[in-house]
Amino acid sequence: MKANQPLSKEAQDRLMDWKDDMHPCLLPSFYETIDCPQDNQEAELLSKCHLDAVSDIDLQIETVDLDIEMLKNQIDVSQSNEEKADMMKRVWDMQDKKRRLLYAKRRHTSSSNAYWYFMQ
Repeated sequence: MKANQPLSKEAQDRLMDWKDDMHPCLLPSFYETIDCPQDNQEAELLSKCHLDAVSDIDLQIETVDLDIEMLKNQIDVSQSNEEKADMMKRVWDMQDKKRRLLYAKRRHTSSSNAYWYFMQ
């Protein structure tokens, strides 16, 4: 079993900066990875940037969904097992890409929420 690694000085400093402004639904470890804004104006800008990233990710997810649908429609019963396996691997790869995009969306949403909470 792997023991928890001690926090770096940078992560400790980030936690101290955020100590009074942590969103109650976000884990303290999340705050180790994002910078605390200097003021409400910077927090608003950072929050908006993360929301913009979420909008972009939503478009990427739509594109991946379309790619998956198109790949599935290309699979033909007359194809060899090898060709079908190749197509299914491509579908799997696209689903994996979608999964990674969803993780990124979650991170940007949480970051936006952290900055919103800071402004309250």
